[in-house]
Amino acid sequence: MTASQMAEMYYASKIAQKLKENFHVPSQYQSVLLETSIFFRLNERGHMHDLHIDKTSGDKGYDDFVLDTARKSEPFPVPPSSWKDQSMVLNLKTY
Repeated sequence: MTASQMAEMYYASKIAQKLKENFHVPSQYQSVLLETSIFFRLNERGHMHDLHIDKTSGDKGYDDFVLDTARKSEPFPVPPSSWKDQSMVLNLKTY
């Protein structure tokens, strides 16, 4: 694995960590098994664009909660130079 690949993997883990820190499942979803995948790109300053649902949970309220969580998690750390115009798909689950 190259140094730039390692930097990208580390950066992706920091993004996932920051989302998880802001991911506080509302009580109405705590006893239900739901999973939503979000897609987004990050610019050179760590701000998201092209954020959308990649795979719906089937519950619009939960999907909206996941999108709101992602928006509230901004800004993310500045990405490594090798990250230019990369995208991410992350799954957020209630369980």
